[in-house]
Amino acid sequence: MAIQQQEDKSSLCPSCGGQMKHVYAEANYGRYLLLDQCQDCGGIWFDRWELYHLKDEEAHRLDPVDKEKLLMPAPHSVEAGICPVCRVKMESFKDPNLPEDARIERCPQCNGLWLNRGELMKYVNHRMSIKKKGNNTAHPITPLTPELQQERLKVLQNMGNVLSAKITLDSYEEAALGAEEMDRKELAKDMVFIILQMLLRMILKF
Repeated sequence: MAIQQQEDKSSLCPSCGGQMKHVYAEANYGRYLLLDQCQDCGGIWFDRWELYHLKDEEAHRLDPVDKEKLLMPAPHSVEAGICPVCRVKMESFKDPNLPEDARIERCPQCNGLWLNRGELMKYVNHRMSIKKKGNNTAHPITPLTPELQQERLKVLQNMGNVLSAKITLDSYEEAALGAEEMDRKELAKDMVFIILQMLLRMILKF
């Protein structure tokens, strides 16, 4: 997707004080995010929850690796650490979904997040490593042996017989019962279905 930018004169970079620009980025499920990025230092502002919806591929475009810039200290500014939206002092943000060495600031008022250059790629690489680790630890599905399949089939057949007998018996009894007794029978019937459903789920887990 082509980068679309629009200057936002009301926002100043909380790192270097430079001018911020609107940047459109792709998010999950076919949506788009309107982010704010400093055209000087490359830092990015995410409104609440936006960081977690950003597609991994977009990080390479928004936060390209530039070793020379990464080694350069960010210029100090009177805007340093100030939320570009609420104009209040931001604080360091820690979260289990973020790398331990992440240096991300959060506004305590609007919950927006500020990421200096390089921090977005660090976050995305961390997220991808977690996904990869989760895929590697996934337990493979063990195929059922013919004996176990037959055993489960017998259990299901027995459950079907119990349900069929229960429903047939109830159909004869309900004609002679009053409304109150019928309510009790309906409740008992529901309990039987619930218990059988729980047993079925337990069986199918193995």
